[in-house]
Amino acid sequence: MFVNMLREHIDRFGIAPDGRHLSGEAGGRVDTTAHGRTWARAREDALGLGEHTVGFVADRPSR
Repeated sequence: MFVNMLREHIDRFGIAPDGRHLSGEAGGRVDTTAHGRTWARAREDALGLGEHTVGFVADRPSR
């Protein structure tokens, strides 16, 4: 499923000249603050009530 979503994204938005699949609002790199906010919202959406604050699954991925 993820691969299909990624292919659709690439078909719609293309790939940046430097090879990135995702870019920030201004077309550059996604900044750390934006990444953190997006990851927090995704955790809340994907995990059950209260689970997004507990355990290693809720942690932000390391670089």
